[in-house]
Amino acid sequence: MLKNSEIIQFRKQFINIDKFINYQWGGYSSKPLSVLDEVCSWQKYEGMLPSSKEIHTAVQEMKTAFRKKLAAFTGCREGELALTDHTTNGINLIGWGIRLNPGDRIILTKHEHPANILPWYNLARRFACEVVFLDALHSDSMLLDQLETVLKSGHCKVLSVSHVSRQTGFRLPVRELSAAARSYGVFSLIDGAQSVGNIPVDVREIGCDAYALCGHKWMLGPQGTGALYVRRDAMKKLFPSLIGSKSQVSYDLQGSVEWKPDMDRYEYGTSAVTLFAGWLKAMQLIEELGWDRVFSTIAAKAHSFKQRLRETFGNIVVTPMDQEKSSGIITIRLNKGTGVEFSAYAWEHGSIQISSLEQPDQVRICSHFVNTEDEQEQFFALLHTYLQRS
Repeated sequence: MLKNSEIIQFRKQFINIDKFINYQWGGYSSKPLSVLDEVCSWQKYEGMLPSSKEIHTAVQEMKTAFRKKLAAFTGCREGELALTDHTTNGINLIGWGIRLNPGDRIILTKHEHPANILPWYNLARRFACEVVFLDALHSDSMLLDQLETVLKSGHCKVLSVSHVSRQTGFRLPVRELSAAARSYGVFSLIDGAQSVGNIPVDVREIGCDAYALCGHKWMLGPQGTGALYVRRDAMKKLFPSLIGSKSQVSYDLQGSVEWKPDMDRYEYGTSAVTLFAGWLKAMQLIEELGWDRVFSTIAAKAHSFKQRLRETFGNIVVTPMDQEKSSGIITIRLNKGTGVEFSAYAWEHGSIQISSLEQPDQVRICSHFVNTEDEQEQFFALLHTYLQRS
């Protein structure tokens, strides 16, 4: 675990971090100043003369360094990663790349973010497919039994599920889910928006076909950064979609084209590559602390948070208490008011940023390694005051 002195020192890198309490890291992270400076520095450098061979080469070398760093962090090969704008972009790349036919079934869970529901609704309407939801909440065995039942019914084409539930912080059994899908020839996509930077992730160990993620949440990177992993032998299962200039090795004017063999085929057109310099810097900053220590700190802080919530306020914690089944996300059920009301109250009376959820009586707290014991105390005092109101 990280020492309190190390956390206090790390917090000095953020702008005005002592003037508010951020428990919304799973929505948008606050950024260390050096991350923002890195982006600005690269944008100024590239913006001087983007067409310059020297500048273009330097930017591409930075991009390569980032891809190498992220590949090592997530346990994959560099060529298996496409750099994207966000997790949703990766989900759509997979959705439009899979050959869907009328009657095909798309399998989701009740844990999904709208970004992992609406793209599939859109595709289902376009290709006359069916979207099926697994509705088990916090039971691995029930979730796997439900999946087995759906898979046995036939016509299943893709399984798309979260690694960590954005609603409850539950850690889904993605390894077992991916294995079950593979045994029926079903493509498996994992939404890693709430997992990467929150818990350890090794895509190779998970065994999924694809994994979509982003940099602007738990990773402390800029908005507009994301990545999509596709296992090399799974690339052939996808029809190239959303492609353009820079997707090809070669083409001619007779209709012939050879796509790049790696995932950079999806890095088409002109993009804000310099944002990835900020994500790279953020990864380097956390790496200096040690990822294992960061993950153990997130887990310990979340566990103590949940324990105290239960001891102080009773049975209001929705998130599993077992840290092996959960993450830095803590969801509570209010016995008074609504999540929207309490979120507004928390900001107005304590400058505390939390998130309301689709369930009207629930709120989500995203506790990161950066958060302090004093911030936890302030939240508990505010929650107590809110619940004691007449």
